[in-house]
Amino acid sequence: MKTGQFSARYNLTPNGIRYYIEQGLLTPKKKGHQYDFDEECVQQMEEIQQLKQMHYSLGEISRIFHVNGLIQHTLNADARSKYNRIFLTKISELEGTIAELRHCIDILKQSTLPTDEVASNFIAGLPVSCISMLTCPHCGQTLDFSDAEIRSNKIISGHVTCSCGYSLDITDGILISDYEDPGQMHIEWSNLLNLLSEYSTEYLNLEANSYYLLKTSILQECGKNDRETISGTIFTSGGYAGDFICKYHGLFDSSCTFIIADQSLDVLQYIKDKIGRLNDRFKIIYICDNAFHLPLRNGLIDFFLDDYSSSEFVFYNPDYPIEKIRPLLKDGALCGGVYTYYSHSAKTLATIKREYPNTNIPLFYLDTFKRRMTSNGVQIEENHLVGSTSSPGIGASFDYHSEGDLLYFYTYFGRLDKNLLKDY
Repeated sequence: MKTGQFSARYNLTPNGIRYYIEQGLLTPKKKGHQYDFDEECVQQMEEIQQLKQMHYSLGEISRIFHVNGLIQHTLNADARSKYNRIFLTKISELEGTIAELRHCIDILKQSTLPTDEVASNFIAGLPVSCISMLTCPHCGQTLDFSDAEIRSNKIISGHVTCSCGYSLDITDGILISDYEDPGQMHIEWSNLLNLLSEYSTEYLNLEANSYYLLKTSILQECGKNDRETISGTIFTSGGYAGDFICKYHGLFDSSCTFIIADQSLDVLQYIKDKIGRLNDRFKIIYICDNAFHLPLRNGLIDFFLDDYSSSEFVFYNPDYPIEKIRPLLKDGALCGGVYTYYSHSAKTLATIKREYPNTNIPLFYLDTFKRRMTSNGVQIEENHLVGSTSSPGIGASFDYHSEGDLLYFYTYFGRLDKNLLKDY
C-alpha cells in the first residue's frame, strides 16, 4: 500500500504518516523513494489509534512501542511492574476524568429548565389595581370597562370604551387599540431562540457589557436615595423589552409597575411568554397600538427603560419613542438604556431604507439620537461608548447588516427636565 492510500485509509495527511515513521511508530519497507505499507504497518496503525483513544500522547505511544518489544520476554518482576505503571497511571487518570465528567453531567442536568411548565399557571393581564393609570388618549377622560374576565386580580379579557368614541379590547391580558396587522413588522432579531443561534459572541459580549453599565447607573441612582432597589412605574417597548428586566429583576422592587408597549401584537405575545414567571412577581401592563397613542395618564411614568427601544422603534417609525411618550413621563423621570447605531457612511443604512421604508435614516446616527433626546428634555448625566462589532450575527436577525459595517453600542442614563424642552 502506497503512502497516499495508507494516509487516506486513516484520515491522515502524508506528512502525518511521515512523522509517524520518523518517530519509529511505523516501520514500512522502502522501495526506491517510496514506502510500502504492509499488514504489520496496519497493525501498528491500529495500535496507535487505539492508544490515542485512550488519551496517550504520541510521545507516550512512542515510549510504549519501544519498550513493548523489549519487555514481553523478560522475567524481571521489577521491569514488568514499571511497564505496568504506564497503564495503571493512565487508568487512574481516566478514572479521575470520568469522575469529573460525571460531576459536569450532574451540573448540566441541574441547569436544564423544565419544559412541561404550563404557561397558564402564570397569569398575565391588566392588574385591577392599575385601572386608575388608564385614561382616554384622545380626550383624557376616565375609561369604562365591560364584559371583563378577571383572574388573580388581573383583567384577562374585556371591552373598554370612552364617551368620546375611543375603545380598546383586552385579549389574552393585552390591551389592544387601533391595531391592524402591520404585515411588514418582523422581530426575528429579538427572538430568544435566535439569540441562541444567530447572535455572534462579539454581539453578546457587547450587550452584556452594556447591560452591566446600565445596571451600575441604576444602582448609583438607588444609592442616592438610600434604596437597594428601584421603584415606581417603568415603561419600555420593543422586542427586546423584558430582556434587562429578566436578567436583573432583583434591581426592581416588587411594588414596581411595568408598562410594556409595542406596535406588534406578535411581539407582545412573545414578550409576555418570555417574562413568564415575572408576570406574577410584578404588576405588568401590556399595550398594543399601531400609532403608539397609549391610554395612559400624563405624568405617570417614573423611568423610561430604553432596552433597545429606541434602536428598534426607528426601523418602523420616523421618530424615537421618547417623542411619543414624553407627556407620559413625570418631570424628573429617569431615562436610560442601550442604543445601537451606525456611522453616517454605513452601507447597511441603504438596505434598511429599502426594507423598512417608514424609517428615517438619520435616526440611526448617534449625534441625532443625542440631539433629539436633549430636545425632548432628557438631560444625559452618564454615557458610554461600549464598543462595536462588524459581525453582529447571521440569519434573519441581521439580514439587513452589510459586511464590514460596524454596529456600535452606546449606553446612557439621565433624567427628564421639562425646562429643557425645545423644538428640533
